Amino acid sequence: MHIVDFPEYPPRKNAVVTIGNMDGVHIGHQTLIDSVVQTARERNCVSALVTFDPHPQEILFPNRKIARLSSREHQLSLLERLGIDIVFIIPFTKSFSQLTPKEFVAEFLQKPFELEKLFVGYDFYFGKQRSGNAETLKEIGEQDGFEVEVIAPIEKKDSIVSSSRLRQLAQDCQFSEMVSLLGREFSFYGEVRQGDQRGRTIGFPTLNLLFPYKIPVPHGVYAVKVHLKGKQYFGVTNIGVRPTFEKTQLVIETFVFDFDQEVYGEMVEIIPLAFIRHEKKFNSLEELMSQIKNDAETAKEMVQQVTLH
Repeated sequence: MHIVDFPEYPPRKNAVVTIGNMDGVHIGHQTLIDSVVQTARERNCVSALVTFDPHPQEILFPNRKIARLSSREHQLSLLERLGIDIVFIIPFTKSFSQLTPKEFVAEFLQKPFELEKLFVGYDFYFGKQRSGNAETLKEIGEQDGFEVEVIAPIEKKDSIVSSSRLRQLAQDCQFSEMVSLLGREFSFYGEVRQGDQRGRTIGFPTLNLLFPYKIPVPHGVYAVKVHLKGKQYFGVTNIGVRPTFEKTQLVIETFVFDFDQEVYGEMVEIIPLAFIRHEKKFNSLEELMSQIKNDAETAKEMVQQVTLH
């Protein structure tokens, strides 16, 4: 998969393209991507996704930060598994949001690609004040010689699968309910980073992930499953800002049961299974250590319950 960041352009080739944020890469997104990939193969074209960073809502509504279901590196990993050839990433800015639909199509679809066919979701809007939609694209396509196909919504349990629905499930810690909508378990994925190693000094060494966006789950402690170096483990994770130590940066810290290796730089996937408690500030290190021990025991019990079902 070739990742292209604007102002660089991808090599201009005959292409089948889709557009969207693809946060979470849920089964609706997967259906869209599959249609692009399969059609591109049938026509001997490249398949491409045009996407945006940051998320448009973060620019258009700066006081209403959106909780992301996937980090950029997780999203790209998921897209690569789906077989897309090119991901063209456009910085979303205020000035970009003022482009007319025609200007957007000309600059970011027709200039970088010999556009043969464009797939969009049923709820796709674009251009200044969301003035463009699928019908707008079809009109432009008829004039400029490319096809447009709209993909219908995917429904599960009588509701449309959407990123907003998944965010609500994550906020409610309904992780098992998210599986059928995502086509996989909900998780945090990224590179293990070196922290301040305080956990090691108190007998609970942790694997640390940095999540540079608003988190879609409550700050707190979770029983988790861990995928690392081709193996599966279980553990207990704290997601939050560590108020006991007066920190402010969001960190996902995981104590992995029966594991004692240095794995800085490795990619790890943390899969929350069950919520244990909200994050809180402790009055002393001893009080924190006692609570961590209790959390670990609770997590082990929860893991047994989850894995037996």
